[in-house]
Amino acid sequence: MRIYAAFLPQGLTYQPDDVCIVIDAIRAGATLTAMAEAGDPVVHLAASAEHARRFRDGSNPGALLGGEAGGVAPAGFDLGNSPAEWAKRDLRGAEVAFGTSNGTRAVARCSNAGHVLIASFNNVAAVARLAGELAGESVKIVCAGQGGLIALDDAVCAGLIARELVDAGGEAADSAVMAIALARHFEDIPALLRQSESGRRLLKVGYDSDLDWCARVDISERVPQLAKEGVTAERRLLLA
Repeated sequence: MRIYAAFLPQGLTYQPDDVCIVIDAIRAGATLTAMAEAGDPVVHLAASAEHARRFRDGSNPGALLGGEAGGVAPAGFDLGNSPAEWAKRDLRGAEVAFGTSNGTRAVARCSNAGHVLIASFNNVAAVARLAGELAGESVKIVCAGQGGLIALDDAVCAGLIARELVDAGGEAADSAVMAIALARHFEDIPALLRQSESGRRLLKVGYDSDLDWCARVDISERVPQLAKEGVTAERRLLLA
């Protein structure tokens, strides 16, 4: 099993025999994991908040509407892109239309892969373990980035996942070696998130508590997965 890291989604191509891990550490990866913990709803992933609104209004008016633009929930949304907020909801039996600036788009770009798993610092070990179980020849760890640029927080999270996979017997490509080196350098995750550009932007809009949530490593065993051939108990994410 060879381990690759893409610091932006367009850094790799994705094939049907790939296992792909998509990271949006601040915040979509943590938010989708929080949704899974809160009742595992079916989540329709849209390319943006406005796309999510159009999908909900046109195709699924009973769905909850969630997402962000500029870090905050647009007017009329039930919730934003806050894991702490979604964790408080009872989502059993619910459907959600969800669109964000970076993470949901990265999932769509990787959707040709046979398995698409969603990661954040919250579920590093669980994601690595499942990826290792599913993998054939390769695992591709994909950072969502921030506005088309590399995001430090995503890259460090990729390094933690890559290190778990290497410890389990995987072989790191140069890109994964680089990610692992970053993770070794930035061991204080709460400090890292506040240092990162994504974290600083979140602080400016008043979501300090979300940074604390996103910084917690391995608080969840849940691994959100993209449904390829219909929703199942394990695969609850759909592309809107």
